[in-house]
Amino acid sequence: MTALDRTAEAPATAPYPAGGLRTAVCRDPRAFAALAPAWTRLHRACPAATPFQTHAWQHSWWQSYGVPGRLVLVLVWRGRDWWARRH
Repeated sequence: MTALDRTAEAPATAPYPAGGLRTAVCRDPRAFAALAPAWTRLHRACPAATPFQTHAWQHSWWQSYGVPGRLVLVLVWRGRDWWARRH
């Protein structure tokens, strides 16, 4: 497990690729729980976000229906901030 698997914060020493976007995969349920503050900031910044996209909803769903060992969250940063793009 890498440092990015354990935290929602982009490490200061991580290299930033040319496009400025970086990705990491979170597979640890404890790390998923720890994503709540950053997830909430991102959710609040998106005017089109729904209640089903909140950390509380997603984490509750995972705790109720998730299969141990099958968690996969792809995290994307632009610079040091989480990034999301509306389609």
